[in-house]
Amino acid sequence: IVPYPPGAAADGLPRILLDELSAAWKQPVIIENKTGAGGNVGAEFVSRAAPDGYTLLHAPTPVFAINQYIFKKLAFDPATFKPITVVAESPSVLAVSLKLATPSVKDLIAKAKAAPGTVSYASQGNGSTSHVTGALFAHQTGTSLAHVPYRGSAPAMNDLVGGHVGMLFDNLFSSLKQHEAGTIKIIAACTPQRLPAIPNVPTMSEAGVPGFVSIAYFGFVAPPGTPDAIVDKVHAAVSAALKKPDIRAKIEKLGSTVVGNTPAQMTALLDAERKKWSTAIRNAKIPQVE
Repeated sequence: IVPYPPGAAADGLPRILLDELSAAWKQPVIIENKTGAGGNVGAEFVSRAAPDGYTLLHAPTPVFAINQYIFKKLAFDPATFKPITVVAESPSVLAVSLKLATPSVKDLIAKAKAAPGTVSYASQGNGSTSHVTGALFAHQTGTSLAHVPYRGSAPAMNDLVGGHVGMLFDNLFSSLKQHEAGTIKIIAACTPQRLPAIPNVPTMSEAGVPGFVSIAYFGFVAPPGTPDAIVDKVHAAVSAALKKPDIRAKIEKLGSTVVGNTPAQMTALLDAERKKWSTAIRNAKIPQVE
């Protein structure tokens, strides 16, 4: 189950693994997109699925570590999923529409301060990495931005290309092709160092927003109560696929970095992400949504 529409990194990354997993388990593995509510619809579905290993969830960080602080009510507890492995990590980048015509982060901040509330930023939905990253950017730069949530990365990117929204914090996976095609412009990377795929694009720190880092992690979890033996079996197959050079090359071509950690390491990562984002959301005074 992928809780976002086709075209998003959460959907594209596991599709790279389908053939390998089908061969390993000797039966077809399919992806079903159950979208809505910032990934909560698909996550809730998996939370109620039989803990037999036949239904898994592949999702990014927000479903496991952000939504619980953004949405007033969740019909599932993110902490009860059984972590399997983080497939990949994908850095966030700041992309702007050509219509906005801001060649740098400093220009963008100046424009936003000159006319508060008129510069809009798209997101993949309430609670998404792009939502909270945009809100944190506004908080840290002292600007007022208009949030426009979408149902996933693809529709948000479409409106950025069309100039209907001004900016979007998105993962490199979704933004790189449009940037290379010249339909949008990436003006900063939300990483400690510059990204090899876009070496001429400065980091946010270099662009004038010190210490600004936002990275999305994408991983598999199983329903609550899934036995460790099943988790280990799934982990072994996914881990073996991620070690294959052709699989790694496909993932890296999408601007992501292969992780393939253990269930215990994924658990520790999600715990750290919850602490990080709960504090950031509270400090930025990001309002809760229904």
